[in-house]
Amino acid sequence: MLLIKNGAKKRLIKYSICAGILGLFVSVMSNGVAGYSLALNTSKSLSGNVYLINHNDKKVVRNQLIAFVAPKTKYYSDYNRFIKYTWGVAGDDVQFDKNGTFYINGVRKGVAKSYTKSFEPLEHAQSGTIPKGKFFVGTNHLDSFDSRYKLIGNIDEKNIIGRAYLLF
Repeated sequence: MLLIKNGAKKRLIKYSICAGILGLFVSVMSNGVAGYSLALNTSKSLSGNVYLINHNDKKVVRNQLIAFVAPKTKYYSDYNRFIKYTWGVAGDDVQFDKNGTFYINGVRKGVAKSYTKSFEPLEHAQSGTIPKGKFFVGTNHLDSFDSRYKLIGNIDEKNIIGRAYLLF
């Protein structure tokens, strides 16, 4: 028979209760209950691996993380969830120069590549004013597949899932 000291028994009970609560929390969150879900990041375009998505907060604010349904492309199938920073909102001016450097309201944000890692051509998004109900999203990573490319373009507000928060 295993004998456990009184102090160790209390700690074991405490840790078991905490583990149970944490397990329940993760189960609820991963199933989208209560307006929240968890998202796992498998790309290198964002730091961190796990994000909390608040489905109740769809207000888009410049430079904050949002989760959205990305458009179907030859690289991604239907209903792919992306997490990116909101770099541009309706009324902002987006300009691309001949080298792929792009600017939002005159501020340099990054460079759009001309080719994928597998040397397929990538068409840059068009320069112009972001229309009402649309958002320009991206990350600082050179290989981020985001609004700088025509295949993604500006994100429609109806495709916003919610605000995203880095957990770890």
